[in-house]
Amino acid sequence: MVIGHQTQWQFLKKSAETHRISHAYLFFGQSHLGKRIVAKEFVKLLNCSKKENHSFCNICWTCRAIQKEIHPDLIIIKPEGKEIKISQIRQLQRFFSFKPHSSLFKVVILEEAEKMNSEAQSCLLKTLEEPPSNSLLFLLTEHPRMLLPTILSRVQTIKFFPVPKSEIEDYLKANKISLSDINLISSHSFGKPGLALEFSKNPGKLERAHQIIEEAAKISQIELPYRFQYVKALISQEQDLKEILESWLRYFRNALRLKIGLSSELIISSSFISSFPIFKLKRIINSIEKINFLISTTNINKKLALEQIMMEL
Repeated sequence: MVIGHQTQWQFLKKSAETHRISHAYLFFGQSHLGKRIVAKEFVKLLNCSKKENHSFCNICWTCRAIQKEIHPDLIIIKPEGKEIKISQIRQLQRFFSFKPHSSLFKVVILEEAEKMNSEAQSCLLKTLEEPPSNSLLFLLTEHPRMLLPTILSRVQTIKFFPVPKSEIEDYLKANKISLSDINLISSHSFGKPGLALEFSKNPGKLERAHQIIEEAAKISQIELPYRFQYVKALISQEQDLKEILESWLRYFRNALRLKIGLSSELIISSSFISSFPIFKLKRIINSIEKINFLISTTNINKKLALEQIMMEL
């Protein structure tokens, strides 16, 4: 089920109805927005065996197999370690070289496409220049600028944005989540349906997200040596640094919103807000964004990177 993104969905649906389907799409936007879900729903729409009135049934074998990602005409490629290698793109090309087994299209969903190394991108370009018939490729990415301009020029680009809080709440209500949990989940998911789904299924993950937000407020108020000790503990415990950095980013972005007179999804004390001038909040946000990007895409020393953020606080 697509939560939000109705503009993007209607565009895709219209392209199917008018038979103007691109051979390759680039879905870009933050993580956990639901880009892969939209791609899979579109594949169902195209291949459903019981399709009526331009909608899919979601109960036939084709729809269920696509949902479970076990359909023979669908593969999902993810990075191996820090990158997507040329061998994986050649696997994609071999997959496309065969005719569809039981549907109209052979489909590849390439996650974290920005992690293709230079060889992989060059190899993929050959497929985009001469796309096989009945093939459909989805590139999913947070960082489209890391892709070759020649790749970007050969795909249909669709941008995804955070979903309004009300739409996430409506989905949670429809799934009979308690009102107290709905408020907490919608506040900590920050417009990301994927996070909302994870939190609704995993209370421990929701509790951890809440804990990280509380830590973000505390670490900025302690002396620098203790901040460095906190970083050391994070590294030794092998915490999910991307998750932590994104939580910090949400906290300081909401603090900035309050500072300039806008509303906030988080409860942030007035004393915390008053202790940070606008220029310092902006500098902290920029530093977290930069380090988050480098940790996600390079082999940067994580301990030194986090210590740099600690010095900004």
